[in-house]
Amino acid sequence: MFFQSALLVYEGSNKRRHRDYSSFLERLLNRSYFAGSSRLCCVIQAQSLRIKRPKECILCTRERANKDIITVDREIILMRHGQPNLDVVDKVSALDMKRWIEQYDLSEIINQPVPKASVELAVTAKVIVSSSAPRALTSVRALGLQPTLVDEVFCEAQLPYGRWTLPRLPPFTWVFIFRILWLCGFSGKVESARQAKIRANTAAQRLQSLTGEGAVLLLGHGIMNRMIAKQLEAAGWTRHKSNGNRYWSATSYRTTRLGCTRF
Repeated sequence: MFFQSALLVYEGSNKRRHRDYSSFLERLLNRSYFAGSSRLCCVIQAQSLRIKRPKECILCTRERANKDIITVDREIILMRHGQPNLDVVDKVSALDMKRWIEQYDLSEIINQPVPKASVELAVTAKVIVSSSAPRALTSVRALGLQPTLVDEVFCEAQLPYGRWTLPRLPPFTWVFIFRILWLCGFSGKVESARQAKIRANTAAQRLQSLTGEGAVLLLGHGIMNRMIAKQLEAAGWTRHKSNGNRYWSATSYRTTRLGCTRF
């Protein structure tokens, strides 16, 4: 009865068809003895005889909004390709590294079982992304998957080479030396570290745009995956788990966003 009386008194005092119904109702509901009760809110609306009923009752809308809001975890998995199938070479010069790098970029992976941990992680992904390098594409096939997207933006950061013929060192020793020089600013005729960072940012944005469809798996490369990871961390992504930096190793990143069950 109190609710009926309160609304009828208000009806009689307003000659303009109660255009400020919503503000009156909100003031009424904000009183300490009404606050927090969606049932009372609905009773007040039901008791209104000639006041036009609003589309949403204020407290019910607030309570329903809180229930509709959910958190959605997004995940990006950065996985390194399998071991490349390369010819055994003893020692080469810095100049010979040009041809060795070319052969490396054309190599596929060796025929060996994929680590169980990598397979289990890969099957959780809904979107499969790969660099265009043969060693990455054959890694996708070794996992029994088909790539959703293949793009050279995910390819390895390019490696420079020298012009001298001495000394002669194992190829992967030269790889280490030239990668350090590359990080220090020497790039020769290949992509610089600064250019690679820009590409990594583009790659990270591309991966993030795909997470709406589910977890994203990238079959990529050691250095570029690390550069992409830094861009993800800068964008607010958090490292969830990692199993090293070797072939088939993977690191997953997660972030949370708000979602709504009504959409």
